[in-house]
Amino acid sequence: MAIIMRNVLQILLIMIPLLSYAQFDFDDKDWEKKTIGFGCGAGGSMTDLTVEFHFLFSTKDFDAIKKKLESKIPGEKFLASFTLEKLKKKKELDLNESELKKINEIKMLTELVPVCSGCTYWKTVPINELWNKKHPIYKSAESWFKFYYKMNYKNK
Repeated sequence: MAIIMRNVLQILLIMIPLLSYAQFDFDDKDWEKKTIGFGCGAGGSMTDLTVEFHFLFSTKDFDAIKKKLESKIPGEKFLASFTLEKLKKKKELDLNESELKKINEIKMLTELVPVCSGCTYWKTVPINELWNKKHPIYKSAESWFKFYYKMNYKNK
């Protein structure tokens, strides 16, 4: 019994520092309002920014999404351009030349965006890196879009 208790204690002593390191500086930097994350932390929840875009996307508030192309928050720029480009490809809306130009400009930006995925992936990355189809945030954004597109657009 003493050996089991000692092993449990050793495991806890190893895990506690790892868990506290996983979400470093999250509260201090007010990341929740500016972070792109589709499944962050132990609970796998979306960040406030991602929830906001989920609402705009689900309610088909295209004008509000288009306005986010001009945002000062880099994460909003990425999510707006990503969502609008996907909706255009699905022929859910038309974009004018100015909007298409803005989306292309956003794809080249090096502004830093805080991102998270799971318990341990908390970084800041340039917007242009988020457009890499192999990046975990791009992959998550694609899965998010496909799932909610089917739910909110295809079934109606």
